[in-house]
Amino acid sequence: MTYSKQQIITEIKSRINGEKYSNWYIGITNDYTRRLEEHGVIPKENSNTDWLAIDAEDDSMSREIEQYFINLGTDGGPGGGDKNSNSLYVYKKIHSTTP
Repeated sequence: MTYSKQQIITEIKSRINGEKYSNWYIGITNDYTRRLEEHGVIPKENSNTDWLAIDAEDDSMSREIEQYFINLGTDGGPGGGDKNSNSLYVYKKIHSTTP
């Protein structure tokens, strides 16, 4: 299921729940499971961090949302992914994760 831009922003803000944005990492991908594994977030038994993955309408929307949160202070960088990168993922950085 895909969500509107505002719904995704609301979901991510709800997950961050008032914490410092700099404590969180955001990225886009076409395979969030793979990316979360690469960052050391999953499998869950290896990490106690909070995370969220959510699908945008297309890569253009996911890039806009990623940039929005980077501007607010999350870790991450624009320019990744490809034209199929419509999934956003966000996780709280802890000692066992690798941004």
